Amino acid sequence: MSLKVGMVIVTYNRKDKLVNVLANIDKQNVAPSVVVIIDNHSTDGTDEILSKWAAKTKIKNIIHRTESNLGGSGGFSKGVELALKQDIDWMYLGDDDAYPNLDLIEKFSKFIEGQGESAKGIASVCATVDSPDGISLFHRRSIKKTFYKVEEIDSTKEDYKKDFFEINLFSFVGVFLNKTMVEKIGLPRSDFFIWYDDSEYSLRINKLGKNLCVPSLVVYHDSPTMEADELSWKTYYGFRNKFETNRLAIGKFRTSIFAKAKLAKFKHQYKKAKKANAENSRNKKLLYYVLKDAIYDYKHHKFGISEKYKPGTKLM
Repeated sequence: MSLKVGMVIVTYNRKDKLVNVLANIDKQNVAPSVVVIIDNHSTDGTDEILSKWAAKTKIKNIIHRTESNLGGSGGFSKGVELALKQDIDWMYLGDDDAYPNLDLIEKFSKFIEGQGESAKGIASVCATVDSPDGISLFHRRSIKKTFYKVEEIDSTKEDYKKDFFEINLFSFVGVFLNKTMVEKIGLPRSDFFIWYDDSEYSLRINKLGKNLCVPSLVVYHDSPTMEADELSWKTYYGFRNKFETNRLAIGKFRTSIFAKAKLAKFKHQYKKAKKANAENSRNKKLLYYVLKDAIYDYKHHKFGISEKYKPGTKLM
């Protein structure tokens, strides 16, 4: 009996890239059983692109347009919800700028079938994330727990020379989820809006089975690497959601210590920069106050879209 694989794609205002994803889905050596596409209320004509594609493709498809932009978190949560209702064994998750190699489903199916009975203990299988900068190592990570924080360790180039390797954390860029385990663990959190929803989910599903990365599976991520110190409205969600993810890994008390230590560190850096009249003094100040807001909202369980940090908000 052949493996039944579904695909979940989340898109928002990137129709030029989405057409590449759709083309690669249509050209798969082994076609998916169903494709679920979540249009996060795009305003750039994405709905027309999807309508035309749905009319001509031979693949069963479900296109769901949300009433508002739910962010990547809400989009994937809805996509997984709809995929669970389909007759599939595994579901693939990817963004509208992640182009699956044409042999992706074929190679994935062969890998799972080659694992025999042990495949039942696999919770997720991740592809290599290739990008304009080469392999994006941070998409597949392991964790090291200390007393008060969770240290995230990127995969290495040496890992990608193996047939497969185990990880703890994955992004939703090119990952296959075991439907049986998804049914047990539930949906990704929709209230993160963006960032860390995939990390939080990978920790949850990892409790049920192994998270693996198989280097021979490849997805091309048409996105440049974001600079670690790039400050924007998204920074708030990164902070807030990471604290919640840490809570899952090491508990509320130790996460609280981590948050206090981080805030004290940022305050010190800001005051030091201000005293020295450093050029980056303003950014240090903004970073401190964004972190302060994120910690407050994390502690008071305020998730979803922040009124203060709505998409596109300019930090003043």
